[in-house]
Amino acid sequence: MIKTKNGKTTIKANNVPEMMADFTVVCKCVYEKLLEEGMEKEDAREFMQHNLELAFASPEELRKMMANKLKELFEKVAKEEEDHE
Repeated sequence: MIKTKNGKTTIKANNVPEMMADFTVVCKCVYEKLLEEGMEKEDAREFMQHNLELAFASPEELRKMMANKLKELFEKVAKEEEDHE
């Protein structure tokens, strides 16, 4: 069972198969929502796969990924500002 209240999510299951069933339903719902919002099937699959890989990343790996994404964002903003000058 998955419950969300006031921004806090709780997952309770009596066994692994029950928890995997909940996990599968959540993944399917997210995937379908991505498609509904216009994402291509292959892009949605890659997005879901990437997020699954994030679940196995260490805190250090996550920090590095976040730092790289921030760097990319800052570079993009700087380039856009240069283009507008």
